[in-house]
Amino acid sequence: MFWSPLLLTVCWFYTCCLGQYVLNQPTEMTAKPEETVKLTCSGKNLTSKYYVSWYQQKSGSAPHLLIYKDKEKASGTPDRFSEDNANDVGTLTISGVLTDDEANYYCYVGSSKENLLTMLHTHKQAV
Repeated sequence: MFWSPLLLTVCWFYTCCLGQYVLNQPTEMTAKPEETVKLTCSGKNLTSKYYVSWYQQKSGSAPHLLIYKDKEKASGTPDRFSEDNANDVGTLTISGVLTDDEANYYCYVGSSKENLLTMLHTHKQAV
């Protein structure tokens, strides 16, 4: 059986009210179908002062909210997607990754649920 690798890209963005908040993450990740993939997003005080949300953007489509306010799943998010925060690192886990999961993934840091609608500054970084 032939396994085609998936390219998963992690990007990040933050709101202006957080100032010059810096997030760090790997620059690229590939996976084979059915593997478990962990995408990380880290930054100072990430888990103590802020929450993490994750978006998925497939080629030619708008970003789609997967998980918000740390562990709340958006409507339609498959069970194979989960999120955990510890030690200033937010981790999006995709258990049993599918070829359909090939996409850009965005890490969002906010301080309140309302910030989900206030994405004033964005920066994209390939992973």
